[in-house]
Amino acid sequence: MALNPGAQIGPYTVGEEIGSGGMGVLYRTTDTTLERDVATKVLPVSFANATPRVERFAREAKTRAALNHPNIAQIYGLETNDGGMVLVMELVEGSTLADRIEQGPLPPDEALGIALQIADCQRCLVQVQPDAPAPTLSVITNWERAALASK
Repeated sequence: MALNPGAQIGPYTVGEEIGSGGMGVLYRTTDTTLERDVATKVLPVSFANATPRVERFAREAKTRAALNHPNIAQIYGLETNDGGMVLVMELVEGSTLADRIEQGPLPPDEALGIALQIADCQRCLVQVQPDAPAPTLSVITNWERAALASK
C-alpha cells in the first residue's frame, strides 16, 4: 500500500517518504491531534495480502510496543488504512550509521559507544520476546543516542 503526501489516516497526515526496507516504507507524518511529527511504516503493496507478512508486521508492532528503551523508537499505535496496516512510531531524526560509515572509519570510542547501545537494545528485545531473531535495523545517530527503527 503506497501512501500519497496529504493522505489522512485517522488523525495522521502523511508527508514525504523517508525510507524503505524489507518490511515496509517509512513516511514523515504529522499527528494532527498532538501537533507533532511521527513516522509511519506501511507494508509494501506486494505484501498486503500475504498473511504471514501481515502477521509478522502486527507481531513486530506488539513486541516493540512492549519495549521501553531510550534507544528504541517508541510505538504510538497501529492503524488500518484501505485494508492495510500502518505502524505509527517515534520519528528519530539524524543520519544513518551507513551514512556515517561512508564518511570514513569510526574512531574506536565512537564505534564502541554505538555497538554498546545496539547490544543493549537487542538485550531489551530478547527480554520481551526470547525467541526474537536479530531484527533488521536502521541505526540512526543523532550523536546523543543511537536509536533503532526497524526497516
